[in-house]
Amino acid sequence: MQVYKTFFLMLKKQKGMILMYLGIFVAVAWLVAGQGQKNEEKQFQKESYTFAVLDHDDTEISRGLTAYMGKEHKQVEIRDDEELIQDEIFARNVNAVIRIPKGFGEALKAGKELRPVLLSVPGTVYGQVFQSLGTEYEKVLKMNLAGGMDVTEALKTTEATCRESVPVSFLESGENTQSHSSLYSFFVYIPYVFFSIGVMAFGTILIQFEKKELQNRMNCSGYSRRKIQTELLLGMLTAGVGLCALYFLIAYAGLGNKIWSFKGLLSAVNMLCFMLVTFGFVYMISKMVAKTQLLSMISNLVGLGMCFLAGVFVPLEYLSDTLVKAAHFLPVYWYVEAVRRIDAMAEDSMSAVNVLPDFGMQILFAVTLAAAGAAYARRCQKRI
Repeated sequence: MQVYKTFFLMLKKQKGMILMYLGIFVAVAWLVAGQGQKNEEKQFQKESYTFAVLDHDDTEISRGLTAYMGKEHKQVEIRDDEELIQDEIFARNVNAVIRIPKGFGEALKAGKELRPVLLSVPGTVYGQVFQSLGTEYEKVLKMNLAGGMDVTEALKTTEATCRESVPVSFLESGENTQSHSSLYSFFVYIPYVFFSIGVMAFGTILIQFEKKELQNRMNCSGYSRRKIQTELLLGMLTAGVGLCALYFLIAYAGLGNKIWSFKGLLSAVNMLCFMLVTFGFVYMISKMVAKTQLLSMISNLVGLGMCFLAGVFVPLEYLSDTLVKAAHFLPVYWYVEAVRRIDAMAEDSMSAVNVLPDFGMQILFAVTLAAAGAAYARRCQKRI
């Protein structure tokens, strides 16, 4: 097992670079996942604004309108002074000032138009909110009064009608939801982490073993070519599984017991599948590239390119249909698609069936890339 041991001795020299890439993306995933956890239960809430009412009518109807607006928004007192009102609105001490004119109640009972004057900062939502509340209240009250109700009964019915609201609930799962869990945030960045570490660390080692001088020396030893390749593959698998285990433990530190779930298990399997894709790509590159100096460029071009086009850095929801269709030809797409399906599925084994094709596509890409590298190496040997 000399080649196997040598592989890890060479890998040890790359530990600084490995820890750097791993540390950066773990920090990013931790921050994004933490932000996602904070927002999971607070994705929507009603806004409450401050308003003041200058009631020059002081009737049962005007007081009813004021009370209706005060149910969801905070009413403050303000002096009826034009300059003071403008200063308070400008300073955002009050979001809107509603001036109810004299005769407002009588006009409403008679079916005439005499609207309250609304003062707020132009172009803001505050004016629209209170304008909408006032218009809705007046329309319903007019209909109730026109139906023969007295003022007291009409006000009660109007308030009850306007208080009716549509219940709002959030989709906790589903492939079309655009919000993702912290589990998604921790695992979606794996492709770039693996590509960066795989190409720069494993690629450097494999290229060293492909050098002609080293191959000539090893040909003189008792090591066959097949045994060398087997031990290199075994070394990559050992290091890859160790890297996956390390990332999984880091995810456990960030997510807690959420990682020890059926979704966590599928995420681990998905990570292992993409590890094979990375190995296939690294093996192919090691057969085609002779200089380790080119690996950094390849890592950035291929890794960043695929991650931007296949939904790692830019969510698939924001990409055009044409781009998403083109991304089907990239292995990263199938990894991200599996992450999305895992994030959206329920906690039961039946849901895992939908993810199996994504796993299969990744393994198919891994085999194809490795076969392409082997075919290229065989072709080069025939030329020699």
